[in-house]
Amino acid sequence: MPRREDLKDKLAGSFGSYTHDGNAPALILETMEHVFQMEPAEIGPFNLIETIMESNEGLRACHDYGKVFGEELE
Repeated sequence: MPRREDLKDKLAGSFGSYTHDGNAPALILETMEHVFQMEPAEIGPFNLIETIMESNEGLRACHDYGKVFGEELE
């Protein structure tokens, strides 16, 4: 597991499926920002509705999130 100091100022993003209340990706990103002092991606956390997870629409949404996140790395 990386040490906290190795993560400081690194770009952070989080995603997950929207199941119960849908707070997990936001909580994970908040932890990355405040506990590990990482920089949250401008796109913020991503919540995919579980019912479209295995559809083309869901796959496209995941690709779009990854593309925007990757562009911030450049």
